[in-house]
Amino acid sequence: MTKKIFKWYEVPDYLKGILVGWLLGDASLDRDARTDPINKKLAPPTTCRLRILQSEKQHEYVMEKYKLLKEITPTPPKLYDPTNPDSRTGKKYVKSYFNTTQEPCFLYYFKAFYVETTTESGDIKYVKRVPPNIGELLTPEGIAHWFMDDGSAKWHGHSNAIRFSTDCFSKEDIQLLQDVLREKYQLETSAVAKRKGWNIETTSAGYDIIKKLIYPHLYPSMMYKFPGAADIRLEEETDEIDDDK
Repeated sequence: MTKKIFKWYEVPDYLKGILVGWLLGDASLDRDARTDPINKKLAPPTTCRLRILQSEKQHEYVMEKYKLLKEITPTPPKLYDPTNPDSRTGKKYVKSYFNTTQEPCFLYYFKAFYVETTTESGDIKYVKRVPPNIGELLTPEGIAHWFMDDGSAKWHGHSNAIRFSTDCFSKEDIQLLQDVLREKYQLETSAVAKRKGWNIETTSAGYDIIKKLIYPHLYPSMMYKFPGAADIRLEEETDEIDDDK
């Protein structure tokens, strides 16, 4: 039997913070499907693949992710039209997606972000969570990519606050994220109840903090999400003109 040769045994340093932001957002990790040869049950994972899935509108953003993962992504991003409509709206939305190859480097993040549970039928299921050590993992660049994935302006044109869609996480997980944002980055937030779950929202008073943290890391195609982005760009252009004088 030929031994599989992996490309990434460790996540490159430039990608570590970014990957954490993606996993807080829309990215997911799929473990290998090896079974134990003796009891025929699912064996502990040794490799995982990263799956990137966004709306068609974010295809350019998905391409930026692909550039960072091209070495372990044999097939470029594709668009697909799902068979089933969205359970929340009843509409179908075209998606942009790609998968990496199975790599050992993702195993640490799989164990950090997923907890194993057993369904009533006895099947094993993995549920995404916020890692207990998220305070060590979360960087400004990671927050920026989390925002590009699952963030938005709270109220365009009327507020400088932003929100993160965190409805897939438990209330305890959200409290942990809030604690880290406050203690590590002095960013005050609130947990706002939605129909299902909660969103994390900043305050307008924290605008300068969040701007300093994430704006420098935003991709041009995603700056439209950030409140006041047009004004920031105008200030930058004015400063550039003044510097040239």
